[in-house]
Order: sequence, then C-alpha cells, then structure tokens
Amino acid sequence: MDEAYRKEHKLLSPEEIKEIREQYGLSQRGLARVLAWGDKTIHRYEKGAVQDKAHNGLLLLMKDPQNMKQYLLECETNVPEKQVQRVLRHIELLEKTVTREQGRRIMRRAQGGEASEANGMKRFDPEKFAAAAVYVAAHADRAQRIRFYGLLFYVDMLHYSRKGTSLTGTCYQRAAEGVAPKNADILMGALQTQSLIQIDAEFVNDVEVYPVKAAAKIPEGLEADETALIDEVLQALRDSSSFDIASAIRKDSALAHLLPGDEISYVEVSKSGEVVKLIDP
Repeated sequence: MDEAYRKEHKLLSPEEIKEIREQYGLSQRGLARVLAWGDKTIHRYEKGAVQDKAHNGLLLLMKDPQNMKQYLLECETNVPEKQVQRVLRHIELLEKTVTREQGRRIMRRAQGGEASEANGMKRFDPEKFAAAAVYVAAHADRAQRIRFYGLLFYVDMLHYSRKGTSLTGTCYQRAAEGVAPKNADILMGALQTQSLIQIDAEFVNDVEVYPVKAAAKIPEGLEADETALIDEVLQALRDSSSFDIASAIRKDSALAHLLPGDEISYVEVSKSGEVVKLIDP
C-alpha cells in the first residue's frame, strides 16, 4: 500500500532516499542534521516510513549536487565544519563525474552511427578517443591542430590496417587542409570542458596557430599494445610538419578526389595503402 501511495503522490522510495544520502558520503544521522531534521528521520524513511510532501520536496532538491552545495554554503546548519567540507569534496567529485558523462554523450552525438566503413568498423568510443587524444597531445610537443588531427587519423588507419577495426571508432572527413574528425570542434570542445586538453590561439611570425596541449594526465583506456602503436606513429612522423602531413594526405589516391566535408572510407584508404606506407613501409 505504501508503494502505491508513493507512486500516486510522486514520492521518493526508500532506496532513492538512500542513494541521495550515499552520494554525499553521509550517514543517516548526518543527512538528517544537514536538513535540520530529527536524528532518526532519515533512518525511518529508509526503513519504509512515508515522508510528507515537504520533506520529499527538499530531498528532491538535494538530489542535485549544485542545490546541496548552495544549501550548505548559504543556510545555517548544525553540521560541524569538517563534515561540511567533506560533503563539499564529494560534490566536487560528483560535478567532475557529471561533466565527464555529459562530455561523452556530446561526443557520441557528434560522431554517432553504427559500425561502418566510415568509422573503421567500430562504433565511436569516447573514452578511447579521449585517451588517444591526450596521449598524442602529451607526446607530440604542442602539435598544431592540422598535425594533431593528422596524427590521430594515422593512428586509427594503422590500427585498422592491422586489426580490421579502428582504434577509436572515429569518423574522419576531408578538411581544407588535410583531415579532421567529423564535428572536430564539438569533440575538441568536449575534451576542453573535461579539462583534458587545452587549445589556445598563439601568434607565430604574425600567423595565428592553435597548438593542442594535454591539460591532464592520460586517462585510462589504452592497452599496452595500443600505446605502442601510437608511439610508432609518433616516431615515424616525428619530423613531419603540419604541411607535410596535410600534403601527404592530399596526394593519397583514396582521398585526392574528396571535397572538404566528405567522409573518408577506412576501406578505401586501406586499399590504397599510401597512408600506412608512411608509417609501416
């Protein structure tokens, strides 16, 4: 009967109340004190007692870490300062997790699609892409965007030629200069939002350039053989400039006829063999 009443009046279940409490690392008494309720109130709710609508509304608000943060900073509570700081640290971790999850969703939408020739027979993997991008940014010494995109392209193409699938599942397009991941600006923006890379405009000989720098340690997600493959690409192209990479891509018979914005087929690039020869003669 209590469950039917909760559904009818849109009240949180005992399990949902427990989840709200645990996401902040609070005990039952701790959450009750934060909310200025009796010490045993949360204990009763988690055991099945039905909360009133006022308490339910406040618990719903506290489900959002931003609301809990504002409440702790702006409302007077009987909670010791040490406990407040501990909850705020939990909130900081939650916010980072939310940012990462949002970033992954944005990146998936930007690439999208089932496994096909356009993504190297692999659905886009945002975690793998992020790890590969940060790894390349960390080891390619402030590569300009054109070169950075080219290096990622070579990594995926080499992996496809050897394993039959791309490393990251990224769909690439012909760009005005060289290649770029599909919706590159969205992907790079998501990585910057997650504080994984940094791209700031700089002027070199009065020319505006955009070096890509790693802004965090390399995320987990790459296997040892995958980092070895990326190292192989970086080593093979260590002396190649942005111009050299863009020029080689333009001359590739599988890419020469494509216009900016056209999707690149991993199959066609693999057939021509010209891209892979630069790294794996």
